[in-house]
Amino acid sequence: MHKLNIIFMGTPDFAVPTLELLAKNFNISLVVTTPDKQAGRGLKMQPSPVKLKASELHLPLAQPISLKDPSFIKQIKQLNPDFIVVVAFRIVPNEILSIPKYGTINLHPSLLPKYRGPSPMQWAIINGEESTGVTTILLNEQIDGGPILLQNTEPIYDTDNFQSLHDRLKIKGAQLVVDSIIGLVNNTINPIKQELIYEQEKFYAPKITKEICKLDLDKSCKYNWRVVRALSPKPAAFVYLINSKKNKLVLKIFDADYKLCNSMPGQFIILDKNTFAIGCSDGILIPKTVALEGRKKMSKSEFLRGLQEKEKLFFQ
Repeated sequence: MHKLNIIFMGTPDFAVPTLELLAKNFNISLVVTTPDKQAGRGLKMQPSPVKLKASELHLPLAQPISLKDPSFIKQIKQLNPDFIVVVAFRIVPNEILSIPKYGTINLHPSLLPKYRGPSPMQWAIINGEESTGVTTILLNEQIDGGPILLQNTEPIYDTDNFQSLHDRLKIKGAQLVVDSIIGLVNNTINPIKQELIYEQEKFYAPKITKEICKLDLDKSCKYNWRVVRALSPKPAAFVYLINSKKNKLVLKIFDADYKLCNSMPGQFIILDKNTFAIGCSDGILIPKTVALEGRKKMSKSEFLRGLQEKEKLFFQ
């Protein structure tokens, strides 16, 4: 069998292990990623993690502003790919999806059809799932709706936050993509239409907004604990801290415990000289690592030491 010709499309860190593993096993004729963007305090132009890895591996690179650019589509056609692999990228137009010999494979970090959408890992944690996984599909005009090739399950631990789950799934997903390519070429995979898969519950995984990041203290402490884990380290869950002057400070929470007990939603509770808690509907959320907006992370004890008029504080 000739060495398969692959075009890879991806942007963030999640896509990097797949690119690395593909480069070890196949010929990567082109890596497609987003144009460099201004970022950081100096607003310097920053390349995507995929661009950095492609440069390190000395792979051909394209950064089209539009995937519908006729010259870009012509470039893809001239490369005559066996596969296009898409991981955490933009919506790929149908004109490109139809170019490769075997099809366009997409890696999605959930067990489809559950958690279609842009934030599947976060919502799996928020909803208290005990497991999730990775799925490869053949891309079609439906977003996250193409036929399923392979799936691999991964447990979600109580100690997991978004970052730890993300870091396991990106490795597991890379191998699944390679296995999917080999299976399609050897005709050992029968793609399954998602419409044929029975779901007890359909969960969509919408984009994480500021409204989702704000903790709802009228909900259970365990629910808010899951939100903290799902959004850590970025963008981070937050509450408003209200002082005696009715000033509203944003307090980001990166790590927390919870405890069922009698409490009032929004109550500021000092447990000891180093520990505070936030009242929820059925118990308390106990932050461990926090940051006031625009400031560095600090421990719960550092945060407490810097507060004045603690008895007049409450959360919203």
